[in-house]
Amino acid sequence: MEELTKAEEEVRELVFQVYVRLQGKPGADVALMVLIPLITLKYLNDQVKNQGFELKISSEAQWGKLSQAQHHHIIERLLIAYTVVERDNPSLKGVFTKLGVVDNYHQVFYKTPNSIDVLLDFINDLSQFDFTQTDFSFGDLFEWLLSTFNNTYERRLEPGALPKALAELMTYFLPEEPVNIYNPYAGIGDLAPYILPNKTCVAQEITYTASSLGALRVLAHQAYSYTLEQQIPSENWLWEAVTSEPPGTFRRAGSQHHFDVLMTMVPFNRKIHDSQGKSLRSEAWLLSKLLESFQPHQRAIVLLSSGTLFRGGEEAKIRKDLIKKDLIETIISLPAGLLNYTSIPLVLLVMN
Repeated sequence: MEELTKAEEEVRELVFQVYVRLQGKPGADVALMVLIPLITLKYLNDQVKNQGFELKISSEAQWGKLSQAQHHHIIERLLIAYTVVERDNPSLKGVFTKLGVVDNYHQVFYKTPNSIDVLLDFINDLSQFDFTQTDFSFGDLFEWLLSTFNNTYERRLEPGALPKALAELMTYFLPEEPVNIYNPYAGIGDLAPYILPNKTCVAQEITYTASSLGALRVLAHQAYSYTLEQQIPSENWLWEAVTSEPPGTFRRAGSQHHFDVLMTMVPFNRKIHDSQGKSLRSEAWLLSKLLESFQPHQRAIVLLSSGTLFRGGEEAKIRKDLIKKDLIETIISLPAGLLNYTSIPLVLLVMN
């Protein structure tokens, strides 16, 4: 069972009380979506007191302005703070606004009588905590918030957060030496807490909510070797992200940067259409690109649906070619039910 400090227990209780007070009221299901960026804003305010912290918090985004705001101005003051944080820190551009905070605040706090009092109480209660204290792990709190969010949000995210055990299993197969990693399907910054500082990772995600939560997750863990980019959705996004031209290149869209390791959980059962009009499931398509692209120094660590190992047709041919070229290092079969949005059994494939 997880051991918590007194401060960690108290903050979780504050979050729980917000949910209890709003339960059964309009917008209660998105209350956590409102609290995650709000709690992160408090964390940023605490962190700027530390020397070497890279982000800037100007006076308009300081927590004291929120705690002193009048009842009818609190929503306006909070949205100003978010806008200012994004303006002053280009790496956070669009992160808070892409979470749909304006719509969510109206849904949660304007449609329900007395719900503004819930928000004010939470802000004032949170003011007593300092997230930089040694008895507090903000990274752990953020993981709990994500887990709770995925369990209560009616329009549950797909992808949800990748379970810790799966993320740690994937990173176990990374080389010990420094490497450049590319993750074309980042989810909620799923690998950010687990990438060691001697490695760099560039990740992309097409879902606005997931990429914004992922950016906040990177902040929570101070995972500065991990870069998460919002990629504009397109039908051929994965084709644009992973290419075999020139051979031996894993590249993100708009870049020819070389990567040593491709590590990702591949979208399940989605169709990918390449530039020649060829259509394959996303998992089979990615494996076919790796067949064309692999160089001796490169590695791929990919989480797939178990059906990738058994389907016939073009996918069977791809599997035979993988064996013929001796690219398979490890196959780990995993049970169903490991992801919160699907019961599909999984398989981890390591290629070398």
